[in-house]
Amino acid sequence: MQNINYNKKWIKAFCGGLSAEQMMKAGIGQDGGFLWHAFSYNFVSCLKGDDARKAYDDIDKSGAKQSFYTIDPIYKKFSISNEEPIADEFMTAKQIDESDEVEIYIIGKDYKWCYVRTHESLCGPYFCYVGNKLR
Repeated sequence: MQNINYNKKWIKAFCGGLSAEQMMKAGIGQDGGFLWHAFSYNFVSCLKGDDARKAYDDIDKSGAKQSFYTIDPIYKKFSISNEEPIADEFMTAKQIDESDEVEIYIIGKDYKWCYVRTHESLCGPYFCYVGNKLR
């Protein structure tokens, strides 16, 4: 089951300019869908791969928060945890890449930026600054 409050806050910050059709097509915020599909469908402009890693390593992480997607082993459904202050072991992209977390979202103070390492090895990581939305 999705964390509805987290989804709404994230979508408002990073997907505010998307149409209902785009949100539905990518499954953004829907059960079984992932928020980072806004990036993988190229609906929201972002940095990808090593460019995203560099941007993440270079940004001020003061006040940043982390959330994780986890998988329910019985129902095989993903859910996202509540935000918590960023841990010391997630301060660099390399640390995140080497972690055992399925998916991790790092959100900058006041939702000004987002870094996502996905569970898909061919997707991401992604780094997005607020305001870089494609129409």
